[in-house]
Amino acid sequence: MRLLGLANDQADWLDVLNDAEQTDLYTALSSSVEATPRAIELLAKVLSPRSRLMAFVGYGQASNRRTVCDGLFRE
Repeated sequence: MRLLGLANDQADWLDVLNDAEQTDLYTALSSSVEATPRAIELLAKVLSPRSRLMAFVGYGQASNRRTVCDGLFRE
């Protein structure tokens, strides 16, 4: 949770990973080595669905469904 900078109310995001996956992600995030495809896969699993990703990058509340305003996020 600390390595990702997750807030207390975001701690349950890590529940999508089993213990082995959490250990793998922790090891990858603690390492000074470039991210592996496995680490990226695990991080994507934690930050999905899009409501989590938007909150993680500081956009705040976002729907998990795409809307007509999605183009604004890209800009």
